[in-house]
Amino acid sequence: MICVFPSAALTENQYALNSNNTNIGLNDKNVIQVNAAYYSVTIKQKVKAYRKIRTKVKVRVKVRYKYKGKWRSTYKYRYSYRYVYKPYYKYVYKTYKVRNVPPEECKTATKNAQSNDAQIKSLAKSLTPTTENVTVSNPNPKPTTPALVENPCPVSEPGSEPQITDFNGNETAYQEAWNAWNETNTSYNNYLKAKQSYDQYLTDYAYYGQKLSQYDEKITVTKKLTTLEKATNIFNWVRDCVNYSFYYNTKRGAIGTLNSRIGNCVDLSHLIVALSRAAGIPARYVHANCKFSSGWCGHVWAQLFVNGKWINADASNNINDFGVIRNWNTKNDILEGVYSSLPF
Repeated sequence: MICVFPSAALTENQYALNSNNTNIGLNDKNVIQVNAAYYSVTIKQKVKAYRKIRTKVKVRVKVRYKYKGKWRSTYKYRYSYRYVYKPYYKYVYKTYKVRNVPPEECKTATKNAQSNDAQIKSLAKSLTPTTENVTVSNPNPKPTTPALVENPCPVSEPGSEPQITDFNGNETAYQEAWNAWNETNTSYNNYLKAKQSYDQYLTDYAYYGQKLSQYDEKITVTKKLTTLEKATNIFNWVRDCVNYSFYYNTKRGAIGTLNSRIGNCVDLSHLIVALSRAAGIPARYVHANCKFSSGWCGHVWAQLFVNGKWINADASNNINDFGVIRNWNTKNDILEGVYSSLPF
């Protein structure tokens, strides 16, 4: 049996699919974006039918005959034709409509989704703060080490510049002395420049060490939570903090499930719906027949209205994420109904 409803229902059983999808995109099978007032659902159903067949049958009949003046009887077999109805199975397609409940009808408290209860409101407020502190990678560049400058070897300071009068007018001796002095003077000036560069390097390196000691790879910033993040927080809390238990219909409702921390798919959905509505996020229920590893089973999960789209939230198994269902086959669920308040 195949349902064309583009949802994902995942059962309580461990029916793990080969799906690594963790993103919620516009084409995600768990994101429902339908503008029509009704879903048109077509199912393929196997039904029993009968065909009329003319068949030849062997019939035992009693006949009488006369033997030596006395009547006697015996049985003989004759063949005749009869019509019989032979059963067979065929597939038929049935189409029906399911109302697409709008977000406007999915905001108020109901009998089992008590979103106006003080406990529910308090938990919803703690799960969906306006802002939160998060640790992120530091966007500022890490201080860089200054280019290495080696300490120059000391050079002696040259004496006074030689004068020609010091050599009694001997031009050759004067020129030799002046060249030697000029070479020493040049080396000394180069040393002063190198020493200045080295001193600047020491200053820059000390500044680099100070900045490096103050730099953190991770920083804490305050960010505003989006509706998607609030809905994800609610789903994750129910999935991780409430244990699943199999039973039919509802026993506890949202408040009972919150206090006992246990519930089936219906009561888990009640709690998700109640917390979401308490946080101002429209939420509704989906009921379908789903194929688990153990066979077909009725199942209920929640849908939350985020950024103009209904996103599936099935907390009946820890392998599911918000908008991603993995514990049952979502390709062949048979939609039974969409509700703002469950009738069972």
